[in-house]
Amino acid sequence: MMKGRLFFMLLAVLLTTTSQAAPDEAEWLWPIAGLEAGEGVIAKPGDKIGNKRIKGGLFIAAPEGTPAVCPADAIVKNCLLNYRKSLYFSFAWPFDKPFDEAVADAKAEKEGKKIDPRYVCVEIALAVDSREIYISGLRLDTALASGTMLHRGDTIGTVAYAYHRLAQPCISFASSWYSRAYDPMTPFGLQSTFKQPHYWRTEEKRMLIFGAVALVALLFWLVFHIIYKVKDRRRKAYFKALMDDMKIEPSDWQQDGQAFPSRLSACRQAFEATSSARVLAEAAADDGRLLTADERAAILADVSHIFADIMIDAKKSSTKVNSQELLLCMLSVIHVPTAVMADCLNVGESTIRTRKTRLKNKMPEELFDLFFGKSA
Repeated sequence: MMKGRLFFMLLAVLLTTTSQAAPDEAEWLWPIAGLEAGEGVIAKPGDKIGNKRIKGGLFIAAPEGTPAVCPADAIVKNCLLNYRKSLYFSFAWPFDKPFDEAVADAKAEKEGKKIDPRYVCVEIALAVDSREIYISGLRLDTALASGTMLHRGDTIGTVAYAYHRLAQPCISFASSWYSRAYDPMTPFGLQSTFKQPHYWRTEEKRMLIFGAVALVALLFWLVFHIIYKVKDRRRKAYFKALMDDMKIEPSDWQQDGQAFPSRLSACRQAFEATSSARVLAEAAADDGRLLTADERAAILADVSHIFADIMIDAKKSSTKVNSQELLLCMLSVIHVPTAVMADCLNVGESTIRTRKTRLKNKMPEELFDLFFGKSA
């Protein structure tokens, strides 16, 4: 009894496996009259023609002039002239004249593009239920009108030449389902080699674009950060070398004696030789003239560069002073009017007065007088 059950179980498994491996029953009629399904196939999905791989079509060879038939009851969607330049790209023209005249016009239109008129053929798109069938490599005397109802086995043309890389007469056969490539082999009952191409969905495209933009932004940030670090190190090295050359201890400006005012005067004279000094003079002379963003940045950069050691000494003497307040001190040294000073620092005039008052409380009196004068 147990042996009998085991035998039937093994038989059931074997039958199931066999049925899974066998191709489906033919649903469509082979598109070449007089040939059985699978006969004449010279290239199928996965094969290569030249260096290009076929993704979802069949190339079926037959003697030139052999009738091609409709594989199933269908409706004609369109009927065009076609020249397949590659497996993934083709030229198309309206088929609104007798075949030979339409081919001659197509050749004239693409003059100089090395189109062999032998491979200009007719492509028919057919609607079969929710699927579409595309048969190319045909010759017809006149086009089939859109909306024409065809029945299984109706002649739709004769075999011509589908692709210039295949010298023998043949047709190409492909199908789609809701605009996606569809297996062209299983409906004929053939063992399929078709693999569904990957289609990027909208979400995947969006994520890919977002990732690429984020990566580019990160690379830009890294490059900018590296450049900034290099420049900052050079600037600090320059300031240190400048102080070493002057042989002045930056930690205590009061030990400088009369040298500090002299250095201040020398820095002022150096600034007066810059284009920034000319821009400030023009702004002071022309009441109502506002500095541009580029002018403002250039002025502050020149001030920071030329008065670097002075600003360092001032910072050492009063650690509570910030960079904006030090820039205010240096602008005062070069006698910039309050209105222009406010424009340069991008603040209001009342803010300038408030900062001066705060600086008077933060700095040693002698240092404040050097920057703003005793009457300030």
